[in-house]
Order: sequence, then structure tokens, then C-alpha cells
Amino acid sequence: MNKIVKQNGMSLIGAVFVMVVLALVGAYLVSLNAMQHSGTSLSLQASRAFHAANSGVEWVAWYTRTSVNKNNCPMPGTTFNLDNFTVKIETCTETTVTEGSESYKIFDTTVSASTADRNFGDSDYSSRSLHVRIVGPR
Repeated sequence: MNKIVKQNGMSLIGAVFVMVVLALVGAYLVSLNAMQHSGTSLSLQASRAFHAANSGVEWVAWYTRTSVNKNNCPMPGTTFNLDNFTVKIETCTETTVTEGSESYKIFDTTVSASTADRNFGDSDYSSRSLHVRIVGPR
């Protein structure tokens, strides 16, 4: 006499387990994708901040060579907006150098660029600071 034992609900437990595991894997992949997107966006923003600061350095070089301002530093604290960034001349000091009969100036300059409408601590805030030495015209 063989007794048939009915086992009801075993396949339901297995199906629920598989669905929970698949949902957890799906949630992990979505969060991983979001972190990758955020990292790429921050990297792009940092690159833009660097180029904005570099534009500020180019502006200082132009300023020291124009006929009106020749051989003079721009005023520290000078700011201007460039797209979504605020570029600021942090410092600028002049040093006169004489070599033989020639004299020229060297300008030590620090320029910073930061996201204009964001504050430090915001998720998409970015800033860069460059310190350069510019040799003035002879």
C-alpha cells in the first residue's frame, strides 16, 4: 500500500525566494548604474572647472600685456562669470627681474573657478584652483 502524500505550497516558497533574489539583484544594478552616472557627471564638472580656471589664467596673461595695464597685476578679488562658473583672481604679485640691461616682471597668480550657483557640500559642486607664474613682456 503506497500512500501518496500531497505537498502543497513547496513550489510557491521557491518562486517567492527566486523573485526576492531577482528583485535584490535588480535594485543593486540600478543603484550601481546611478553611482556610475553620478561619477561621470562629477568628472565632467571637475574638468569644466579646471578649464574655467585656466581661462582665468589666460585672462590674467592678457591683462598684464594690454597697453593700458602693461606690467600690472589685476586686482585680487576680481571675479567674472564664465558659463556656469565664477572665476576669481585670488592673488597676484609682481616681481621685477633685471638680467643685464633688460628688465621684466614675473607675476605669481592664483586663479580659482567654482560652480556659480552651488555651495560647497552640494552634490554637484566643483571647484579648481591654479597657481601659475607668468613672465611679463620684455
